[in-house]
Amino acid sequence: MNSHIKGEIKSLIIVLSILLALFVVVLFYWYFIKSDYKGVITNLQEENFTLEPINADEEAEYNVYKIYFSKNTKIRGKGTTVDDLDERQQIKVWVEKINKRMVANKINIIEE
Repeated sequence: MNSHIKGEIKSLIIVLSILLALFVVVLFYWYFIKSDYKGVITNLQEENFTLEPINADEEAEYNVYKIYFSKNTKIRGKGTTVDDLDERQQIKVWVEKINKRMVANKINIIEE
């Protein structure tokens, strides 16, 4: 191999390493940072709430989710406790399925 080919191989390895690093960053973002659901709180009760789409067309059908609180649910944004949540508030929520229930791990209140 001459020095020109060695230089090309080094460049190729550097480019592939950068692409791999970018892929890992995107995968990390997708899995750990991106919320599971985003919507509006409705039917807020002591231990659960219903999450509906933010801009729902009244004539269309959408999935709505019943999400439960736990003692480990963390609240971020405009509040720090479950008591700070209000009806019609926009949130992002990360959930975990426990016994066929969607339990909120983290709720981020979207600033308006």
